[in-house]
Amino acid sequence: MNPVRSNLAGVREPSDRLWSAPLGLDDLALPLGLMDDATDTDAVDEQIPTEWNDGDEPSPGAPSAAALSDGPVDDRPDRLTTEPDRPTRPRTARLGVRGVPSARRVPQGRKTRHSRVRYLTEWFLIIVAALTIALTVRATMVQAFFIPSESMVPTLKIGDRLLVDKIGYRMHDVHRGDIVVFRRPPNESNKSINDLIKRVVGLPGDTVEAIDGKVYINSQPLPEKYLPPGTVTVNMPRQVIPVDNYWVMGDNRGNSADSRVFGPIDRKLIVGRAFLRVFPVTKVGRL
Repeated sequence: MNPVRSNLAGVREPSDRLWSAPLGLDDLALPLGLMDDATDTDAVDEQIPTEWNDGDEPSPGAPSAAALSDGPVDDRPDRLTTEPDRPTRPRTARLGVRGVPSARRVPQGRKTRHSRVRYLTEWFLIIVAALTIALTVRATMVQAFFIPSESMVPTLKIGDRLLVDKIGYRMHDVHRGDIVVFRRPPNESNKSINDLIKRVVGLPGDTVEAIDGKVYINSQPLPEKYLPPGTVTVNMPRQVIPVDNYWVMGDNRGNSADSRVFGPIDRKLIVGRAFLRVFPVTKVGRL
């Protein structure tokens, strides 16, 4: 009986362990003629199976791993298991809630100064924008005027404030009955006056005159419902209005320096049409 075989008989290893089957003494016997042609390694490689599948049983003469190894036997399966690489989180700045970078702490004094500067800057920009819009509107669209005299009583009184449309006459003609603001005419003797406000009575080419205290246009009496009853118009001889000129008079015919004094006005002098009274509040309305 082969002593090596008797010591290894009946020993089984786990089915999934890699093992190499040893050779018995009888298996090592080779013909003398082949001994020179074969090496020990070749014989071992021919005889030893490298592994078996799950469920296969090792042969009864197969030695255990303990008999083949000099060290202690590791009974754990030799399967190679690799864990998937875990994603590495990149190093970031200090995180706050839900991964959002937390704000750096700013000293209270610096934060207060920054807030004050931003507040003042915002108000400065708002004021500049408001002034720019106001100046643009005033120069091109609408302008407010103050009534300083009684020449337009009872329609307008001293202290009334009006809005004047400055673009309307660029798109349409001046109409009879419009209340217009115009710059001081060349024949106006009072040089302290810059702007005047009167009502348009005669248009270019009209023949105007006053007969028996009433205004006649082209030999026809002019209905003036805006005047108080009993109003008398005097000092208005017959004359023809030149091209691009207008005859203007105040509603207070007895106390108004108008075209009866400085003559017709050129269209170029007209600033715009007064269309809205904004003060006093109790008399706000269209004109």
